[in-house]
Amino acid sequence: MSSGFSYPQPIFQSPIHNPAFYLTLDASGYLTFDYAQTLYLSKTDYRLTYLTGITQGIATPGVALVPGTGGNISGIGALSCSSLTLSAGGTGLNSPSLKFSGTTFNQNYYINITEGAAGISQAVVLNSTKDFNGIRNLTCSGTISGSTAMATPTLTCDTISKSGTQTMNATTLNLNPTTIQLRGVAITASASEINALAGVTAGSATNSKALVLGSTGSISGIKTLSAATVSTTGDITCGGAINGFLAYNN
Repeated sequence: MSSGFSYPQPIFQSPIHNPAFYLTLDASGYLTFDYAQTLYLSKTDYRLTYLTGITQGIATPGVALVPGTGGNISGIGALSCSSLTLSAGGTGLNSPSLKFSGTTFNQNYYINITEGAAGISQAVVLNSTKDFNGIRNLTCSGTISGSTAMATPTLTCDTISKSGTQTMNATTLNLNPTTIQLRGVAITASASEINALAGVTAGSATNSKALVLGSTGSISGIKTLSAATVSTTGDITCGGAINGFLAYNN
């Protein structure tokens, strides 16, 4: 950097210099006046304006950054860097809004999370045993798979499929389908009609229950039997009256 004055060339170049003022030499290993001038700034150098109006700890446009107490600087509008490393002993990253690739990142989803428990407007994080609870309603358009058991107050779905044995231990299982199929065949009986099979004793008649013959093909306990025609090759035992015409072979 030129000072505006012309100086005669030195008679000789001396390697002796004061290291308190000139800590480095030029490429030749000697301290010359021209090189010494480059170690200082002119009083009119524009870079000196960077040092005017500095407030420690506060960023000001066109002014050098000087950290305040604790090494903090506030007021920076935008910071661009290829890598950002945060100290593990610090307080973390505090920002009301973060963006990744131009997309705003809502960090509130990840604040005060309880592992394994659902929270309103919070991310889902499993606990150490990969369990999670507290979800009120869960809607799935694909498949829900369970390797052991599935417990829930209400499960609404289109299809439940599982290879092998499927066990349901609900106290009350309420199904409201339009059609129930068993091995691909629709069950057209109503609930009351199916209940007629519950509690049946083979060979014994019970009120409001289906009649199922016993192992010998017999049934007892019928109070009244009405039929257009009764044909038998065995005996008829009747404790009461037979109304109608009776034809028999002696």
